[in-house]
Amino acid sequence: MTYFSLSMKRLLLLLFFVYPVLHSLQAQDNHYESDLLGSQNAILTGASISRWVDQTAVINNAATMIFAKEAGFTFNTATARFDNVKYGNGLGESFDLEASNTQIYAGLVAWEIPSLQRVGERTVGFSIYGRMHDRLNLANRVMLNANIIDDPEFPGKETFIGIYSHNSDIDETVGSLGWGERISDEWAIGLTTQVFFRGQKYQENFSATAIPNPDSSFQTDAVRSESNINLHYNTTMLQLKGSIAWQKADWSAGLVVSTPSVQVYGSGGMLAEVNLMNIQVHPGEPRNSYFANAYLESAKPRYKYPLSIDCGISRKLKNVHLSVAASWYAPIDRYTVINAGDATVILPSGDQNVVYEPGMFNAWSVNRSIVNFSTSASWRVSGVYRLMLGFRTDKHFVEFPDPEEEVPGFLMSKKVWNRYHFNTGAEIRWRRSFWIVGVQYSRGRAEDYPSPYSFSGVTEGNFLEGVPGVGMVRQDGLSFLVSFFFQFQSKDK
Repeated sequence: MTYFSLSMKRLLLLLFFVYPVLHSLQAQDNHYESDLLGSQNAILTGASISRWVDQTAVINNAATMIFAKEAGFTFNTATARFDNVKYGNGLGESFDLEASNTQIYAGLVAWEIPSLQRVGERTVGFSIYGRMHDRLNLANRVMLNANIIDDPEFPGKETFIGIYSHNSDIDETVGSLGWGERISDEWAIGLTTQVFFRGQKYQENFSATAIPNPDSSFQTDAVRSESNINLHYNTTMLQLKGSIAWQKADWSAGLVVSTPSVQVYGSGGMLAEVNLMNIQVHPGEPRNSYFANAYLESAKPRYKYPLSIDCGISRKLKNVHLSVAASWYAPIDRYTVINAGDATVILPSGDQNVVYEPGMFNAWSVNRSIVNFSTSASWRVSGVYRLMLGFRTDKHFVEFPDPEEEVPGFLMSKKVWNRYHFNTGAEIRWRRSFWIVGVQYSRGRAEDYPSPYSFSGVTEGNFLEGVPGVGMVRQDGLSFLVSFFFQFQSKDK
C-alpha cells in the first residue's frame, strides 16, 4: 500500500473543507442527467460504464476501480452553465414564456479509501456530490380588451388582466460508498450504496380578472379566477448498484444494474387554493363564488427512482480509445408525491359545487421507459495532452397524461422534452495532477408542449382559464467544465 501517501486523517481534513463548497454548488436539471459528475466523465459520456475514467467510477461502475492504473482523488472544481428556455405560445397564441439563468453546477469529491485496500484485488471508494439543483422560473402578464362576460348581461368588451408564474427549486445531494473485487485476471465485480437527500420547493400561480367598463349602463362586479399552489418536501432514499467489469488486451466492457430506490424518510407541506368569484357557470344561471383550499403541515411525500440497466464497451486503437454505452430506465406508473385529498375543503359543499373535485391538489409524478445512448473518443496526443469528444442523448423520464384522460391533481415536472449533449475537452498532465477542461453544448426541443393555462379564448365558460393549446419549447445550454484528478502514486509501482 505504499502508493497511498496521503493519510486518512488528511483525507478527512480535506473533506471538512471541501464539503461546504460542494453544498453551495448547484447541479443538474430535474429528470435529466445533463451534467455527468467529473469533467472527464462528462466529456467521455458513457465510457465510465465499461472502463475506469476517474474516481467517479465509485458512482458509475465500482468494478472498474480494480483496473485503474492510478489511485488518487478527483475534485470537480467548477461547472458553470448558461441555460435559456423559450416557450413559444406558452400561454396562448403570441403569449410566450422565457427563462434564462447562469449558475455553478455539479460539485463532487471522490477518492479511494487507503486503509481498506488490497492492491490489485480489492478497492473501496467514496464520493459525495451535488447531483441535482434545478431552478425553473417562468412568468408573464397580459392586459387587453376582450369580450368575456355574456353579452345579454354585459355587451361589449371587458378589461382582462392575466398573470402566470411558476417557480421550482430542487436540491439533491448524494453520498456513495463503493467496493470492487477482482474475481479473475479479466473479471471484477462491484457494489455501490447511494444515499439521496432530496428537497423541492414548488410554486405555481395563476390569476385572471375580467373588469366591466365602468362607463357602461350595464353593471356587474368583476369576475375573477385564481389558483395558487405552494408545496415543499424533503426525502431520503437508498439505492444499490451492482456492477461487473471485464478487461482483456485492448477491449473492456461493463454492466451496471441499479435497483429501484427505497425511501427511508419523508416530510413536507402544502398550502393551496383555487377560487372562482362572481362566476356564471352556465348562461342564465345566477352568479356565484366557489372556493377550494388545502393545508398540510406534516405531509408524507413519496418519491421514486426506477430500476435501470447500463452497459458499455470500449476498444483501444493505438492512441485512440473508443467507447459506446446505453442506459435503460424502467417505467413507474403514475403515483402521488403529496396527497392533499384529506386536507381539502370545497365550498359550497355537496351538489351545489359543480366545479371542483377531490384530489385536485394531489401532486403526482410518472416515469416512462426510456433508453439513452452515448459514444465518445479519447486521443492521446502525447504523455502530457489528451483530447476528448463525446455525444449522448438525454431523454425525458416523465410524460404528460393523455388529453382525453381526466387526471385530478397536477404533474410536478415541467421540463418534459428530449435533450442532446455535444462535448469536447482536453486533459493536461502536470506532475501528479491531471487537469481537465471542456465545453458541453446542450440542445432540447418539444414541438407540441401543452400549455398550463391560456390568455387566448378566455370566457366565463372556461372559468377565465382560456383554451390551453400547445407551444414549442426550445432549450439551449452551454457548460464550461473544469476538474482535476490528483494521483497519489501509480498502482503498478
